Amino acid sequence: MLSLLDSVHDDLVALRGLGVGLHVDDFGTGYSSIALLRDLPVTGLKLDRSFVSALTADDSQANALSSGLAALARSLHLRGVAEGVETEEQADILRLHAWPQGQGYLFGRPSTDPRLP
Repeated sequence: MLSLLDSVHDDLVALRGLGVGLHVDDFGTGYSSIALLRDLPVTGLKLDRSFVSALTADDSQANALSSGLAALARSLHLRGVAEGVETEEQADILRLHAWPQGQGYLFGRPSTDPRLP
């Protein structure tokens, strides 16, 4: 992972210089780590859908993680996007946790551009 970061860091800085926004996708799973937010010129993070699907009306670990990661993103001046929002309850909880954006079936189905092969 470190060699990958070394090899692409300058390219990412160049993209940011062009005004391109960069988000860490599926944050909280796999290779995503807090160090990426520190070490790369990212503009946002996308909360993985596995966290969103576990949100409940009750106090839960998923709720604590969602709330905490939203606060982390805000404090680092990053745009936060919650992935996999499928229900009004999830959207309400995410709003309560101050996620500024969400994506998922609740808002619209994926579509394919007919002009693409």
